[in-house]
Amino acid sequence: MASKEVAGKDTVARLFEQIPHTYVLPFLIIDVAALLTYIMIVVCYLLQPLAYIPGEFSGTLMVIIKTFITFFVPSGSGQAMVTMPIMVPVSAILEIPLQVAVLAFQYGDGLSTMFTPTLGATMAAPGVARVCYG
Repeated sequence: MASKEVAGKDTVARLFEQIPHTYVLPFLIIDVAALLTYIMIVVCYLLQPLAYIPGEFSGTLMVIIKTFITFFVPSGSGQAMVTMPIMVPVSAILEIPLQVAVLAFQYGDGLSTMFTPTLGATMAAPGVARVCYG
């Protein structure tokens, strides 16, 4: 059997140029949807420990989890889209008031936004103040 040659970078780039541009937008939509699915799965696994702790401490753990998620999804509306569809049913199952889940979302977002380096405003504010990064 003849061995197949592995496609190099140039070959892949030439193949990508041949794709009609009308296919690019649907491919991007599908990729973003798949990425959001993976992020929601990770959030679901992060929230599983809530089932093993008392209800009084679950709000605190929700804030910690939300603070962790803020590093990877810095947008507030993006965080709501990713976390709230999971946090609301989890709080209903654990008989935690919905207000606690919403407050955990707000506190986690507010506390971590001040320190998140992936957030544009966090990086812009020291630049406006002419703070040297080096």
